Amino acid sequence: GIAWNGATSVTATANGDLVALGGATGRIDLTRPSGQRVAVWQQSQWPITQLAFSSDGRWLSYVDAASSAGIVSLENPRDPHAEGRLSSPGGAVADVRFDPFDSRFVLARSGCGGIPVWDRSIPEEPLSVETPCGNARLLDAHFVAAGGAVAATCDDGRIDELRVAPALPYGATELAAILACAPTLAPKRRSTQR
Repeated sequence: GIAWNGATSVTATANGDLVALGGATGRIDLTRPSGQRVAVWQQSQWPITQLAFSSDGRWLSYVDAASSAGIVSLENPRDPHAEGRLSSPGGAVADVRFDPFDSRFVLARSGCGGIPVWDRSIPEEPLSVETPCGNARLLDAHFVAAGGAVAATCDDGRIDELRVAPALPYGATELAAILACAPTLAPKRRSTQR
């Protein structure tokens, strides 16, 4: 098994074949459940506070103690490479998650109570930033099972569903066609009161 001192975060792939450990020194270790080391790299100068694999295990997101976040490609797990930092107009980033369908979209909670959503291939600029809770505090945000929408939970009991991207699964050609026909995809909201 794995025994590691100084771990500040840990996650495993859905099929359990890889484990990622984030450390107090900003290092990330990628290992097999047996403890066999696959890769090690220095990702940040700050402790790694959160790690999350995409559903297919080909991508890893991280958040550090300075609330900066990014995505690492694990196409070749022995040679991980950073895809980029997730920039957020709301500043601090927490709880980075991949969409469950194909890991193309990524969401987070930002310090200002917003939910930035990025296309994984363009981490420098969010596709959208929604602030669903108004004066209430944003507690959590998740992609809905089919992707293309986010469920947001607010501390006043509201649960909003926000349309943040064309419904999945759309490839680049289909997405271009959709955007050409409907250049303004306004967020659609559905709110329920608990």
